[in-house]
Amino acid sequence: MSSDPWADLANAIFRLSDRFAADRQTYEGFLPGSPAARDAKDEPHAGDWGQAPCRDTDIAGLHLAIMAVDHLTCLAGVFQSTRPFVFGPSAVARSATEVAARGYYLLEPDLPSLERIRRHQNDRLSSLWDQRILVKDLDDEVAASACDAQISQILRGATQSHLSPHQGKNYKPPRIGDSQPSATMLVDQAVSKESRLGRTSYRALSAVAHGSRHGLRLFFTEMGALLDQEHGDVFGVLEASPQKMALLLIGAPIAVSNLLNRLYNRFGWPEADADSEKFSMLETWGRVADVPIPTGSVNGSPPQPPVPSSFLSDPRPIGGGGA
Repeated sequence: MSSDPWADLANAIFRLSDRFAADRQTYEGFLPGSPAARDAKDEPHAGDWGQAPCRDTDIAGLHLAIMAVDHLTCLAGVFQSTRPFVFGPSAVARSATEVAARGYYLLEPDLPSLERIRRHQNDRLSSLWDQRILVKDLDDEVAASACDAQISQILRGATQSHLSPHQGKNYKPPRIGDSQPSATMLVDQAVSKESRLGRTSYRALSAVAHGSRHGLRLFFTEMGALLDQEHGDVFGVLEASPQKMALLLIGAPIAVSNLLNRLYNRFGWPEADADSEKFSMLETWGRVADVPIPTGSVNGSPPQPPVPSSFLSDPRPIGGGGA
């Protein structure tokens, strides 16, 4: 390891990203005999969901993995920046974590093919609903009608497969069967099923990315005098140390690693080289964060509790003060 922890974090991500890119180019899609290939063999649910909904669902999982790794690679680029930063990396890591969690949910092993397709179609419905709201705000009735037609087609496919379609209302998207778990629940599953690591890191990331006061507090290295005794407004010095930043963002590399583990298993890709890079990245991350991450966390067993309570909580309230 070098004496530059920022470079260590960045280089570990780049090596994993390069390995994943090479494997995508080599294998292109799922391999013969893989779980994905077996599900796509007969396509029993072809119809309004398309001619190959099993295949399309797995390719959607690959696309999510590509996006998650891309966000993580962008984070590595931010680490290489020489400009001061606190909040930017949190926004990128939050995106990587969210996308990875969606892919992890979609590629859950041993699901019946219909359940996997249902999850994918619900994801499509949510996206189409957001698109419909956007184009309606822009008074684009043609685009809105196109969204409505696709939504209706997906819901018809649910009826054909004897599932229960539910129409959208206001800002709640239409769905098939049960609603998709919340983003917090998905992240918690993707990062650690048994500890509170996923939800804790995700909520902390959100606080920092949104500029919330308790997020700002995480990076006060010095607390100034109270400017307003009544409201608790303070000023302070902000610093993004490698240890604090790695600790805050720790859910992102774990979620991406766990997604890639499911993707490689699902597609039948050889895992040895990718596993080596995943383990190296997590070892580096744990060393910098001073929270060792067991390699078993890549396969779903819970990591050690990563965040000291003193890091996420402070008895001093923060109101509207500046930094």
